[in-house]
Amino acid sequence: MSSSGSDRRQPWEDHIIAERMEVDREFADRVAAAGLSNQSWELVMTAIDLEIVDPERPSEATLVAKTQNLGSVLPTIASIESQGRAGAQSNGGILDTIMSLFSGGGSGDAKRREVTEQLASEYTDQLQRRLKDAGKWETVCKMSAGGD
Repeated sequence: MSSSGSDRRQPWEDHIIAERMEVDREFADRVAAAGLSNQSWELVMTAIDLEIVDPERPSEATLVAKTQNLGSVLPTIASIESQGRAGAQSNGGILDTIMSLFSGGGSGDAKRREVTEQLASEYTDQLQRRLKDAGKWETVCKMSAGGD
């Protein structure tokens, strides 16, 4: 289990690189539907830490995204998304609604955080399913429980 948000990648994370790459590809449409660019999503993923809660019991263990560092990238994401909007023409509708979540400060920051946290949670759920389907979940849990 990761001990803090400042930890670098855990050894068990090296064991799941192929599955993460598959989930990244599968998840691209979900990220785009939420109004995030690939660049913004990459920032989100650098700000979160993956942790396995209760790895000693793989049948009950859960992969979670620790998002305490997300606030450090939200202003950059807002800037990236506002630059993207400045270069794009929109005729209103759902695109404007989604993109409005990523504009300005104040409640925009809260909405940005809410959307990115939700996406991170969906991502970890999908990754955990992929690991189970690939028969790697128990091994990854054992690696996580064993520490470094």
